Amino acid sequence: MSNYEEMYKEYEKAGGVETLTPQFVEFKKEGQSVLGAYISSADIQGKIGEGTYKQYVFNTDKGLVKFAMGNATDREVFPQLIVGDIYHVVFQGQEDIGGGKRVNKFKVEHLVPKAAPGKSEVEKAPF
Repeated sequence: MSNYEEMYKEYEKAGGVETLTPQFVEFKKEGQSVLGAYISSADIQGKIGEGTYKQYVFNTDKGLVKFAMGNATDREVFPQLIVGDIYHVVFQGQEDIGGGKRVNKFKVEHLVPKAAPGKSEVEKAPF
């Protein structure tokens, strides 16, 4: 029986090691996007006076990523997200909401499985 180090090397060589810690995506440039399957979300406590916001985890072609969109988008989008479905999140810059405050704006698109070309039934993300 091999020790853990040997086992790890064997699994790594065979492509059997997955990274479970997501990389953080910070939206800075308009048009920046994340495309992948929605995995989970968690409530994050912001700085004093900022309240709570959601941090999302997505499985993408580049692995797991996590990001935040802000309270306004959370209220609009979070109730509609389905675990395992695929979404395209596009940063659309910031919007001035008055009083010297700005909010990040996003377009969130849902890849509707039943509309996929050549598909007759719902298809979930391949993971």
